[in-house]
Amino acid sequence: WTLVGGGVAKRETSMRSEASAMPKEATWIRDAATEFDPDNNVVLTDGGKTIGYDVLIVCPGIQLDWDRIPGVTETLGRDGVSSNYTYDLAPKTWEFIKNTRSGTAVFTMPSGPIKCAGA
Repeated sequence: WTLVGGGVAKRETSMRSEASAMPKEATWIRDAATEFDPDNNVVLTDGGKTIGYDVLIVCPGIQLDWDRIPGVTETLGRDGVSSNYTYDLAPKTWEFIKNTRSGTAVFTMPSGPIKCAGA
């Protein structure tokens, strides 16, 4: 929610259902992949299904793990600490930025894979 955290967009206009983004000809399988077998062109799922494919596109995403940084979970959303990675916190980011009159603002970007470098 970079645009929301930057004060450019309203949170309410920044979200839509996943179903509305799915192409009509796509089959949406709501299950977690547990294993890939590229030699046989199949994916095994948490629900016990074996799904064959011709072409496979994998979008695993990244899980947020606030608890890995001591004190962050209980501080997020107050005292000037926020993140653009959640629907609820992004508006707080802009609120904190526009209300900052003095001091030092710290913006961080972790090393390694991240969801969106701009957020």
